[in-house]
Amino acid sequence: MKPSIFINRAAGRKNIVSRSRDFQRGDFLVEAIIGLALMAVVGIGVIHMNGRISASKHETSIQDLAITQMRDLLQKNGSGTTDLCSTAPTLTLPGYGDGVLVTVDGCDHVPSVTIGGVAVSGYKEPLVLSITLGKDSAGEDIKLTVGGAL
Repeated sequence: MKPSIFINRAAGRKNIVSRSRDFQRGDFLVEAIIGLALMAVVGIGVIHMNGRISASKHETSIQDLAITQMRDLLQKNGSGTTDLCSTAPTLTLPGYGDGVLVTVDGCDHVPSVTIGGVAVSGYKEPLVLSITLGKDSAGEDIKLTVGGAL
């Protein structure tokens, strides 16, 4: 195969160009396809992580809403409109249909304390409200608790 001669007039020198360049076998195309495949794998990974972050954010917002509603129930307890010990309340949460039943602990326990020889009774311990929102990715129950003694 006889090489072609290319004259670069601006530089004033001759360059020898091989004709084998005319018979390339698609090396650049293979490299481009491999690069595209790597970009696709990275893109799928980013989409997967975005989905996991979105699901985690959704679960966190539902838990925050549940805690806010339970705190509101504790504040309204005994105000004349709400008595948590007589009827078990339910929380209205998105995605939980008829609501989530709240477990109320501490209604039956009335302690008696003696201070300086004087018996003090008739007060109630703080209530504890708790709910279970299903299971997490490890199979553990998601249990939220609000209230109780500090």
